[in-house]
Amino acid sequence: FALAACAQSTDAVDDKPDPAVGTVLLSESTRTWSRSSAPSKATRLPPHRDWDCAVTLKVGAVPSRCRIYPLFQEEEQAIGQYIKEALQQAYIRSSTSLASAGVFFVKKRDGRLRPCVDYQGLNKLLVQYPYPLPLVPALEQLRGARYFTKLDLRSTYNLIQIKEVDEWKIAFSTSMGHYEYLVLPYSLATAPSTFQVYINEVHREFLGRSVVAYINDILIYFPSWNQHVRDVWAMLQTLLVNHLYCKAEKCEFHCKEVNFLGIKCTQEVDKAFEELKNAFATTPVLQQPDPKRPFLIEVDASDIGVGAGLSQHMGDRGGLRPITHFS
Repeated sequence: FALAACAQSTDAVDDKPDPAVGTVLLSESTRTWSRSSAPSKATRLPPHRDWDCAVTLKVGAVPSRCRIYPLFQEEEQAIGQYIKEALQQAYIRSSTSLASAGVFFVKKRDGRLRPCVDYQGLNKLLVQYPYPLPLVPALEQLRGARYFTKLDLRSTYNLIQIKEVDEWKIAFSTSMGHYEYLVLPYSLATAPSTFQVYINEVHREFLGRSVVAYINDILIYFPSWNQHVRDVWAMLQTLLVNHLYCKAEKCEFHCKEVNFLGIKCTQEVDKAFEELKNAFATTPVLQQPDPKRPFLIEVDASDIGVGAGLSQHMGDRGGLRPITHFS
């Protein structure tokens, strides 16, 4: 088991792992993990919360009714299975809404078919939620971290309910019938920001200290093994309390390096990043011009481009230093 197997990753001399912490908390984490990674628990209708998704239309906007998209035989079978499962999970229900969107399929990497509701028309009518998603610079907070745990949430957007009375706006039609979602669908333009609001609220006490969360991807980090184990256990407990469940096959525990959002997180990468920042913060950074000293203009041009640089002789303060550049 991943948690138990990683318990021996304590070769850092200055970390001084506490055997009591490792034994007790890893045991607790294992029990919590067995409950928070059960696939069946992530396929139930989530409870109503303060963060339910409102589908707010622009003033005067009315969702249109779209025709049913023609599907191949394989896709017809897939949509039938999807409708059956979604009804059992209470993710959808039969609808009498005048609004409707079509459904098509795309192939996943493993060859399976993923249903996609075409909300392009509806998305143009929605009031967009301006809540920002994390930027890459947020990963700067990983500086100094030595242990990483990566969690991937199962079902993601389907973990959020649609606000009552808004369900009719996201209805869709197939050859199997006319339905509307009770949970947040993947194709809705406001889905990413809505889910990010919720996930940030859930992780608020950890954000900026030992956790980075990007929608359904969660990275737990810390320099100390003992504290990292505590944080992982606390995070699993938090997810469980909030009815959020992990996808076991995409999670990694107590590692020295992980790939997070396509970025490799290691101590070596952290060191290289620090060296790069130091390089940018030292010579030859741009200088403020001194009107009393001579300037040097250098230009170059070709058939496809032009460039120029303005430098200044700083004398005893460092010789020729760049002032500005153009290209």
